Amino acid sequence: MENFRQENSEPLTNGLATYLVPTIMDIPGKLESIIIEEPDPNGPMGARGMGEMPFVPFAPAFTSAVHDAVGTWFDQIPLLPEKLVFRNKIKQNS
Repeated sequence: MENFRQENSEPLTNGLATYLVPTIMDIPGKLESIIIEEPDPNGPMGARGMGEMPFVPFAPAFTSAVHDAVGTWFDQIPLLPEKLVFRNKIKQNS
C-alpha cells in the first residue's frame, strides 16, 4: 500500500507523507487458515513464512476484480484512480 518507488535500487519515494499503513479495516472480517504440508521450493530448506501466506493471492485477486468491474488490466500495485484515467485515455486514443 505504500507506493514505494525505486529506480536502479535508489529510492524515488523520499518521504512518508503518502505511506498508507494498513489498518484493521483493510483485512476481511474472517480469515480461515489452511496448513500446507508441502515444502516451499523458494524457501530455505523448504520453509514457508506463516504471517504473509494468506495475503499472497490478494493482489492478483483484487486486480482481477477491478478488471471485471472496469475492464482495465493493471500490472502495478497500488491501483490508483489516476492510473485508471491515464489508461482509459490511452485506450481512447488508440
